[in-house]
Amino acid sequence: MTRTHAAAAARRTRLDAALDRQTTRAFLDATAKPADYLTALLGPRPTTGSAVTAWDEAAHRVEHYRHHTLGLPYGTPATADNSDPVRRALGDRPADPTAAHVYDQACQPDFDVNPPLPL
Repeated sequence: MTRTHAAAAARRTRLDAALDRQTTRAFLDATAKPADYLTALLGPRPTTGSAVTAWDEAAHRVEHYRHHTLGLPYGTPATADNSDPVRRALGDRPADPTAAHVYDQACQPDFDVNPPLPL
């Protein structure tokens, strides 16, 4: 590896670490006071049970995408469009298939945000 490649790799490592710290901070903020785009996408944060873990994991995926891909700080909507919660949280779906796959993973809550009410 050349000196230039080593320097670039070291810089990339530092950038990834900084983005990971920002993502963690955003996630902690989300668990205390979820941003509007998160509650629009995921519903209110549950207070008990396994739904808390599922909501937290989904919120972390959203914030990871927002920080690592979009470069957005916590609380800033990706778009002013209030009619579509996915676009408000994550912006427009990329045309590139690889980027679109990452986007799709970020917007999947992996839990039922509107569970059926028991009869």
